[in-house]
Amino acid sequence: MVASFALQNGRRWQAYALVERLRSADPDAALEVEMTLLHEEGDNSRVVELGRAKRNINAVRTSDAKGILFSSLNEMGYVREALLIDEASPFDRRVYLRRLPDRATILAETRDWVGQNDEWSLLMPLMLELARTQRHADIVALFEREGSALNRLQRIEEGNRSYRSLMAAIVGDSLAKLGRKREAMQLFRAADEADRVTLTNGNVVPLRLAEIAASEAMLGREARAMALLERAVAKGWFVFEGSNYRLDEVPGLTKLRGDPRFDRLVQITEAKRERERRETETLGLI
Repeated sequence: MVASFALQNGRRWQAYALVERLRSADPDAALEVEMTLLHEEGDNSRVVELGRAKRNINAVRTSDAKGILFSSLNEMGYVREALLIDEASPFDRRVYLRRLPDRATILAETRDWVGQNDEWSLLMPLMLELARTQRHADIVALFEREGSALNRLQRIEEGNRSYRSLMAAIVGDSLAKLGRKREAMQLFRAADEADRVTLTNGNVVPLRLAEIAASEAMLGREARAMALLERAVAKGWFVFEGSNYRLDEVPGLTKLRGDPRFDRLVQITEAKRERERRETETLGLI
């Protein structure tokens, strides 16, 4: 999306100018783009305000804006409210409510995801929750599924770099904990390459900085992880996209607990979330 690219590269004025030009030609598309930009900036209360305005209800219901509204509500901790506006499957509901089933059920429920274009976006919240709860054998079982996005993490390719940084580190960590050191090292190399290449590309968006920070922490580079995380928070980042975890719950970043600088970042990000919640509740939207 042109507007998102402009925003991510420091041209906020250009991103919102595109929204204004689109508004007269296609108001519904303009709404979707505006909500996307606001979500990327972490202004979730404004996303909810737009998404729940009576004049916008039909447009949101029939477009990708519904998913943006879902993500914003979930990231503020309104998980049940988020699930009410999206046609989540019973399995997806269990993932978002942190009530994961057993391994056999997970493998059965995710079998049809393999090879789908959106396989990665479907897997991410599940993988984060499995990692958070240290279900390493379940992560490895998903990794071993031939043809899956996770299995392809072993390949150092440009096409999988955007998610390889964090997910290769998570899978590598699980393999290492199960004694599969050689395979773990291959995944760690894949994560390391993604981290290094992404950071050489200049203006890295806050979400990616936070993901790389978590990856670096898993790779044992806590000082580097802290520096990247501080940069992300300074740019306004406060939550992983699609999740509602506190900073000290995020896989990888848990290794930074006990560092006073990390404790300060936890306080900053939680204060940001609470401001967003207050703004939403003041408007009577929850």
